[in-house]
Amino acid sequence: MTSAQILDWLGAHADPEYSAFAAALLPGVSDVLGVRLPALRALARKLATEGAQETLNALPATPFEARMLHGLVIGYAEVDFAQRWAWIDSFLPLIDNWSVCDSFCATLAAQWSDAERTVAWPRVRDCSQSESPFVVRFGVVMMIDAYMRPESIDGVLSALTSVHCDAYYARMAVAWALATALGDFPIQTRRFLEAQEIDPWVRRKAAQKAAESRCVSHEDKQWARTWAKG
Repeated sequence: MTSAQILDWLGAHADPEYSAFAAALLPGVSDVLGVRLPALRALARKLATEGAQETLNALPATPFEARMLHGLVIGYAEVDFAQRWAWIDSFLPLIDNWSVCDSFCATLAAQWSDAERTVAWPRVRDCSQSESPFVVRFGVVMMIDAYMRPESIDGVLSALTSVHCDAYYARMAVAWALATALGDFPIQTRRFLEAQEIDPWVRRKAAQKAAESRCVSHEDKQWARTWAKG
């Protein structure tokens, strides 16, 4: 599809009422048409098989749904590691909101093989240490989606506690990741966090996320509340 054809498709599938709802969840994002994610995923799968590189070349930077499509096509395309990461590197500067970031991460993680996950870890970790808020969030959310595993949890915790970007969406991702780690690996996570100096704001938000999670035990929720108080 050409850029014009993609924009025509997006316009034809836009829902003004859904646009208002979605935009309210995305502060600072003003170009939401209101195309629902399942429809975008279906189109992205089709475009990824018909010609991923051509699609990525054709996709405009706006509207919001075009950026969402960009990430989804990268995730669904069947390409080698080097090509996928070349696309990822080009796409990361375009991410300007949590929705595109988190949907991109979920799609990538679902498609990765164990081998790709292993090879990608140094790059994911490096992203988490960036100064760019949504590059950091990409790295951290990829840890949630792909690296909450016994063989990688120690590296994840170490990376999370060394994130130095203080932007809201980066710090919230860290808090979310710490709460997820507490639910999945409570013993290792509690032991690790008790030995670390964690930003008080992140501690409080992590405890809040833990309290809201069905995956965190009552005992660990109580521990998190105490830990959050410092």
